[in-house]
Amino acid sequence: MKNKDDSELDYNRKMNFEMSKKRQEDKRRISQEIVKDRQAEARTIKQQSRSNDIKKQEIVNAYAARNHERKSKIRMQEEVGQQKVQKMREKKLKEFKHNYDLRIQEEMEKIKKREKELSEMEREEGELIKKLQNTQQVQKLSLIHICRCRRYAVCRSRWSPYH
Repeated sequence: MKNKDDSELDYNRKMNFEMSKKRQEDKRRISQEIVKDRQAEARTIKQQSRSNDIKKQEIVNAYAARNHERKSKIRMQEEVGQQKVQKMREKKLKEFKHNYDLRIQEEMEKIKKREKELSEMEREEGELIKKLQNTQQVQKLSLIHICRCRRYAVCRSRWSPYH
């Protein structure tokens, strides 16, 4: 029986050894599968991370492009606004200059009118002076004539027989 026990024991040992070996092999295989799974999972995570990074970069680029476009639009609107303000300033300046020129023209016309009135008054004054001088000359001649006539009348009356 000893042989039988020994052989059974050997058989059990052998079986234990093989089972142990199989377990170790299973462990190693499971470990390798776990490693492979983890590596595959890590690759998947890396790919997802890269994909997410690419999507993130695309989103960031899209936002940057939109922001750049908005800034460009704002800049253009500011430029248009500044141009409008400049045009309004130029228009107001032109309008002010036009009004100023009109006032100057009106003043010049008033001055010309006054000068014309003054010239007319001077001309009339000259005519009146000539008329006055003519009147004075006529009066002087009339007075001289009257005086001569009186002297002649006085002289005549002295020499007249009827006196």
